[in-house]
Amino acid sequence: MANLTEETKQTLRVEANGTVFVETISTVKKGDVVMGATKHIDTLTPNSDTSRFSSDVQAVCNALWTPEVIAAYVAACEQS
Repeated sequence: MANLTEETKQTLRVEANGTVFVETISTVKKGDVVMGATKHIDTLTPNSDTSRFSSDVQAVCNALWTPEVIAAYVAACEQS
């Protein structure tokens, strides 16, 4: 009998205003047969707490979220 295995895949999408969408898909397989899957999307806005995310996600956010990007995001939020 085949054991269950879980595979996780993360995809990042970045919007022009600096918002980062983290899509996580977890798939459970028994051998080559998919038994189930879940999809979850987190939305991270500039200057969000990223401590619970992988080091890869943190690195992308740290690279993108310059002080200028954060200031522009905050200014845009205050106008709406």
